[in-house]
Amino acid sequence: MFKRIISVGDVVTSYLVKEGIIPFLSIIDGKTKRQVYVNNIADSKTIHLRNEPGVIRLSVMERIRKILDDNKKSTLLIDGEEDLLVIPAVMYGHIDDVIVYGQPNVGAVGLEVSDIMRWRVKDLLSKFIVKKCNE
Repeated sequence: MFKRIISVGDVVTSYLVKEGIIPFLSIIDGKTKRQVYVNNIADSKTIHLRNEPGVIRLSVMERIRKILDDNKKSTLLIDGEEDLLVIPAVMYGHIDDVIVYGQPNVGAVGLEVSDIMRWRVKDLLSKFIVKKCNE
């Protein structure tokens, strides 16, 4: 059984909530296929952060780590794009957490956090280019 559910994406989060499954952490940007898509999640603190498309900001990674370490149910509302934030969710999720994210025009993907998945994600992240973001 999974300890916690982490959802990344507006549509998949909406479907989970509609089925009565409230994610521990929801990461949304309020848009689906760049169309405005607003999603309110009860019983969760909403935190607004900026993360540009094609980027993973260090500040966002640190906030995801803090939320997952502090064990406080939250929603991150991203100004920009949330797609790549599956990566820090895997890195900082607890073993046996499950991450559910949307695959456009296909459906949803469920990914169980494990040491092997963390290794794969860290390997992928090591290939990223690190640059200073504009404030």
